Amino acid sequence: MDNEINISNIALILSVLGAIAGIVLSIVLNTAKSRNERFVEKCRREGCSARAEAVKAIPFYRAPGYKRKDHQSKFYVTYEYSVNGKTYRKKSFEQAKDSWGNYERYRTVYYDKRNPKKSDFARQKNPAWGCLTGIVFAVAVMLAAVKLFP
Repeated sequence: MDNEINISNIALILSVLGAIAGIVLSIVLNTAKSRNERFVEKCRREGCSARAEAVKAIPFYRAPGYKRKDHQSKFYVTYEYSVNGKTYRKKSFEQAKDSWGNYERYRTVYYDKRNPKKSDFARQKNPAWGCLTGIVFAVAVMLAAVKLFP
């Protein structure tokens, strides 16, 4: 009888520790800066930004009722920008900003001062990924505890 109680206590402790670790992992992933955020901050400090203009757009997804207000389209957009008189291109996957398929015609592109071809647009981080990773980790630990200590 004592053996069963100890094993169930171990499983319970592992489950609680997994849940706590999942919460901590979610917080860490949500507060840590992404590679894009670090790159853009570095470029801003160095003053390496340019105005990019959309020169080509290929529809990727056009919702069946895309002319209605509740549907939006997605595009592969090619932007051009110039640094020191030389023109570069940057491709981006864009969500239309309205139901008529309009996307950003002009955007600010951030580039590496040593290699202007290496560039990126500032993007917002999606907090759902950090939260989802923490939840998946916590559930995996709980399932492992239940499986190892039935």
